[in-house]
Amino acid sequence: MFRCKSIIYGKLNQSIVKRFFQENFKRFTEEEAAYNGVLLRVHDTENYDKEKFSTDLLKLLEVWKSSQKRSAFLQIPISMSHCISVAAKLGFEYHHATGNVAVLSSWLEEHTDSKIPSYSNHTVGVAGACYNELTSELLVVQDKGMYSKWWKFPGGYSNKGEFIKGETAIREIKEETGIIAEFKSVLSLRHLHNGLFDQSDIYFICRLLPITYDIKHCTDEIQDCRWIDLDTLLHMNDASQYVKLVCRLILDGKSCDFKNVDIVENEMVNWVLKKRMKLYHRPLN
Repeated sequence: MFRCKSIIYGKLNQSIVKRFFQENFKRFTEEEAAYNGVLLRVHDTENYDKEKFSTDLLKLLEVWKSSQKRSAFLQIPISMSHCISVAAKLGFEYHHATGNVAVLSSWLEEHTDSKIPSYSNHTVGVAGACYNELTSELLVVQDKGMYSKWWKFPGGYSNKGEFIKGETAIREIKEETGIIAEFKSVLSLRHLHNGLFDQSDIYFICRLLPITYDIKHCTDEIQDCRWIDLDTLLHMNDASQYVKLVCRLILDGKSCDFKNVDIVENEMVNWVLKKRMKLYHRPLN
């Protein structure tokens, strides 16, 4: 969120601001944030008490508003958490927290609604429908815990920086079942709200082709793991409607080499961030 650079203020307060930051460089640093915002990184500093931080933050708010900054973010390490209550009294609220750092935000424009985007509000999960085309069997698991009666496809949450294709899907299958598999396509995705940590959730079902077949499932997470005939799974009471939908997709697809059901992956370079990205779409003729 913070692609930052140093701030340049107008001529009238440039020298005052420069001197202020020279005096306080050990306590915090200031950077420009997106959309005419500002980010203040509070450092882990001894003897920087609430009173001093309150005085400094009041001065900074005055400067930011006079410079027509639209938003302000405070990055506060857990060791300086006493500063959070001070910031809250001056109009800041929690935006997000990761690891040992909390980020607070405040919308500085008084006569407009806040345009500060919310932090990450979705989780991404990936499951693998690992289909043995020779035996017409699917690899399914029963999790340990409250939902242990249900047969489902092995899978889990995508880690930060992972792509769903060759990373999350294949990793989760290997970790949960011991099976090594090859990614073939995306078959389906599910979107729901109010999931884990009250986040919305997107869950991909990928079609995988097994390379190995001997099951060595993770006994910490998985109660049972089996290869089950596709037609049998389709009529089991302990298989969810979503699992049965994927079974029907595979049944429909296997007669024509899955050309009618596969969603393929395509890689491009993002034209703004210049980073590689994955696109998922129906195959092009």
